[in-house]
Amino acid sequence: MDLKTLFKETLPAYYDEVNKQETYVYLSTVNKVLNETKERIRERKVANHVDGYTEIALGLELALNELAFVSSEITLEQIKTVNNEQ
Repeated sequence: MDLKTLFKETLPAYYDEVNKQETYVYLSTVNKVLNETKERIRERKVANHVDGYTEIALGLELALNELAFVSSEITLEQIKTVNNEQ
C-alpha cells in the first residue's frame, strides 16, 4: 500500500478516535491565561481612552465584561464536572 492510500484510509479513523477523547486542562492554567488576556485588554483600553478613542475603549470594556462571564462559566462547568464524578 502506498503512503497516500495509507493516509487516506487510516488518518480519518485515527482522527475520529482521538477527537472523541477528553482532554483535561488545569483550571489554574486557564485562569492564568484569562487574567493575562484581561490585563492586556485593560492596557489597550486605557491607551485608547487616553488617545480619545472612547468608542474603542468602550468596546474593550465590553470585552472585559464578556471575559468575566467566560471565567465564571468555565469555573461553573468545572464544579459541575467535579460534583458529577463524586
